[in-house]
Amino acid sequence: MSLSLLKDSEKPREKAQVEGIENLSDHELIAIILNTGTSNQNVIELSLSLLIKFGGLKGLMLTNIHDLCKVKGIKKAKAIKLMAVFEIAKRVSKKDAYKLKVLSGESIYKLLGPKLRYEEQEHFIVVFLDTRNQIISYKTISKGGLDYSLLHPRDVFREAVKSNASKIIFVHNHPSGDATPSSSDILTTQQFMELGEKMGIPLIDHIIIGDGHFYSFKSGKVT
Repeated sequence: MSLSLLKDSEKPREKAQVEGIENLSDHELIAIILNTGTSNQNVIELSLSLLIKFGGLKGLMLTNIHDLCKVKGIKKAKAIKLMAVFEIAKRVSKKDAYKLKVLSGESIYKLLGPKLRYEEQEHFIVVFLDTRNQIISYKTISKGGLDYSLLHPRDVFREAVKSNASKIIFVHNHPSGDATPSSSDILTTQQFMELGEKMGIPLIDHIIIGDGHFYSFKSGKVT
């Protein structure tokens, strides 16, 4: 159906003006970003097909420009526009996180679990905390196959000093979905805990993100 055949109340932009943008469906929001469809699909149909193909907003957010451009009707300009919107959302979420006070491993899991649980490669992140356990910032130290032999204390503690951190927390994901720590995870955590005490910037926990659960070295269990 051509978009011109729809009633004004059914068109995303007009609907947003009348009902408020918060009342639009996911595909209507995507339609506003894309602006135009193809000769065979109007923009609403194209948006709906995108969400179906990538498994909803979360799947769409996790895709990349290359895969988006494989979809008929999505060229580089539209793909980049979509990725830009999702990147803004990620950055807003990240900045809000800096006000978060870490009370337990669950606090870290809620913050970084959604970001890491679907990653196909291992990501190693260091979270920097102040004296009140509030997050100052966090930084990805490495991506890909996690080789602890290449994880140099200098890189970790240099960033901690730059951030004026009083404490740090390690976070990494297991792409297998199993959050059980490996022998390398255990050994490296012990080594950095000892180093942290000597540096005066203690490592207070190491969170391993699995698929829908996490392991905390502090609590010693999977949750």
